[in-house]
Amino acid sequence: MILSTIEKMPKKDPAIHFQGAEISYGELVSHVNNFHFWLTNNNISSLALLSDNCPEWLIIDLACQKAGIIFIPIPTFFSKSQISYLLTSAQPEVFMSSEEFTWGETLVSPLVNFYSYQPFVNYNHLPPQYPENTRKLTFTSGSTGRPKGVCLSIENQEKVARSLVDVISIDRPTHLVLLPLSTLL
Repeated sequence: MILSTIEKMPKKDPAIHFQGAEISYGELVSHVNNFHFWLTNNNISSLALLSDNCPEWLIIDLACQKAGIIFIPIPTFFSKSQISYLLTSAQPEVFMSSEEFTWGETLVSPLVNFYSYQPFVNYNHLPPQYPENTRKLTFTSGSTGRPKGVCLSIENQEKVARSLVDVISIDRPTHLVLLPLSTLL
């Protein structure tokens, strides 16, 4: 698991540089553990997130991995109708955003500057059936403009990440994220 690799890093070394600030590996693990506690304490099994790239995005993703729940990142370029369609088809238990919405019952968010909701989406059909071990559901707008989801397992994501590490063969690479994290497979 990616989190186990992060937990092995020197606690005081910087893990994330963002807008002039740093989060150490120790702080990152602590934030992930706190958010994981919130997820498990509230019995959440799926979470959708609408947010630009930020440290909280990574914290949420890693905590969802640790909790073994389905994480559904929503591309920030989606229209409100695409977001609504995604929420209706994926049926997440919790919708989080860095923007305020009126799409659900407000929950107390464990993250500053993030809003949490239980969606008011009318789920008038059966809950989605995901392949076994699905832990991330990524969406693209598709050629028709209707979002299309791709189910990913943690194992698949780690295999791709490890193959990239092997190809670049740098022990401790520094990554510059240019694309929205929500669009990356």
